[in-house]
Amino acid sequence: MNRLEELLVRWQDGALTGGELEEFVRLLDAPSARAEMVDDFFMSMTLREILGGAAAPALRVTRRRTFSRAWLLAAAAVIAIAMGVIFLRGERDLATVIRVQGTVRHAGGGTAAVGEEVPVGAGLETLGPASAASLQFPDGTRVDLNGSTRVSRLDGAGGRRIRVEAGRVTVDTGRPLAVETPQGEARVLGTRFTVSVGAGATRLEVNEGKVRLTRRDGKAVDVPRAHFAVAASGVELAAKPLAPKASPGGAFIAAMPPKSWRSVPGARLRHVLPDPAAYPRIGGISNPRGIVQAWSGGALDTLRGRLLIWGGGVNAYQGNEIYAFDVNSLAWERLSDPSPDPADGGQINADGTPNARATYNGLAYVSHADRFFALGGEPARARRATAESADLTWTFDLERKQWRNMNPAGEKPPTYAGNFCSYDPQTNRVWWGETHLSDAGGLYSYDFDSNRWTRHTRERLASYQTCTVDTKRGLLVIVGKGEVIAYDLRRATVARETWKTTGGEKFISSAYPGLDYDPVADRIVGWAGGAVYALDVETKSWTATDAPGAPAPTQYGIFGRWRYVPGLDVFVVVTGIDEEVHFFKGG
Repeated sequence: MNRLEELLVRWQDGALTGGELEEFVRLLDAPSARAEMVDDFFMSMTLREILGGAAAPALRVTRRRTFSRAWLLAAAAVIAIAMGVIFLRGERDLATVIRVQGTVRHAGGGTAAVGEEVPVGAGLETLGPASAASLQFPDGTRVDLNGSTRVSRLDGAGGRRIRVEAGRVTVDTGRPLAVETPQGEARVLGTRFTVSVGAGATRLEVNEGKVRLTRRDGKAVDVPRAHFAVAASGVELAAKPLAPKASPGGAFIAAMPPKSWRSVPGARLRHVLPDPAAYPRIGGISNPRGIVQAWSGGALDTLRGRLLIWGGGVNAYQGNEIYAFDVNSLAWERLSDPSPDPADGGQINADGTPNARATYNGLAYVSHADRFFALGGEPARARRATAESADLTWTFDLERKQWRNMNPAGEKPPTYAGNFCSYDPQTNRVWWGETHLSDAGGLYSYDFDSNRWTRHTRERLASYQTCTVDTKRGLLVIVGKGEVIAYDLRRATVARETWKTTGGEKFISSAYPGLDYDPVADRIVGWAGGAVYALDVETKSWTATDAPGAPAPTQYGIFGRWRYVPGLDVFVVVTGIDEEVHFFKGG
């Protein structure tokens, strides 16, 4: 087997490095190589028939020669090039330099400038701490090089592998990509993360999505959003929470002693309500108080550290605006304005947005897609709430601030008022349970990426319950109306488990309690007024913390307005538009 044959086999297996790809293209460019391959590969159809897609008769060999697999592939490659199927030449100019700061040079020598292209197999280096550079790939992937950083190679079609020898790079991509370092490899599918390479260690920080960090000895760990891991000799390979950035909220919470409550002075949702004179049709029995009081829930935007509130509906309030409390700035914001022409009893307003509704536990934040999810509840001014009155699946793009009716495929769950749901960052699904209808009840999941619902169980679930995901064990835990139920989401077939727990009878019997998982304490933590309860999943025992300063609970339930805030290791809760936001710190 000669060199061209060898490269052909590696090309077919998808194993070519950047340098080998350059060599392969160069050898294929030689006219003698093309002539020999085509001469050695005859089929009983013309090239015109090949291009036309005619059925291929048996292979006819016209020379006395034994054809190796590589030669057959080589001739096929030549034809493919003629057909425009593969574009090896186009892969040479792999990335474009879009930003240069200070001194930046190509790995092969020469100063880099904005607009220049970095080919396959080449690299880039920033010299000195004040230097920086950015690369843009054809698919939109961006790689930022900080000061004193050396990227030695950009390999593979479309820049799917980057070799970092030293320094710090930040990657923002929507496609599979691997970052290789002397200590390991970070492999990702669409996310934003940073890799820092020092003397004997690689540190991975994940801003969005999830990245797998594999050490040279083969050990690996999945690092979720807002976590980091270090690959180095003698260091535990584990995902750990990133330290919170300095902020007013961080300082406020740091001053709280363990096992205490604290309210944020003046932090009331009412301060950011829309002008009622500008929206005369959005009123109701309780007017804007229904945003929280009328069986309404919430979700935590974990990317930005914001508690999202959406509610109203029934006959209470017809405004469909979304509110966010930023735990870092300790300030409220109205993310969207109400629809000026709300639908009476329908699901879709005249402007294409969803009608206001009592949201119950039908809200979630889909972190890997950065979307606010909503389904179910009781719409504003519905003449008679039915299973179909709020059965459209909605998501809200938090960057563009736009609603979208997803119109998903699959077996959609029934909807009404007594729903519950929670997002699982490991399966990337929203897990949903409907509690009122026996004929179609059970556990469902929604996959945003495929935009499809899947039914997992057929059963009747109780009402007045709230759920959360124990991300350590992959358990969906449901609490309320005297029950504690769990589903193992990591199993191919999920099944209901009814737990007998001790010490939390008063909390378990509450209706629509607040419930969330604390990964630092490894506890399911809930609040429905009064004491805060924490469940040890291993021992099935609850511990109550009755600290002073707790707010009065909302009359009809807490739902998803009680949330654990990663990084700050604290719980946040909203109980009314005229009540200050409260934090609870465990310990």
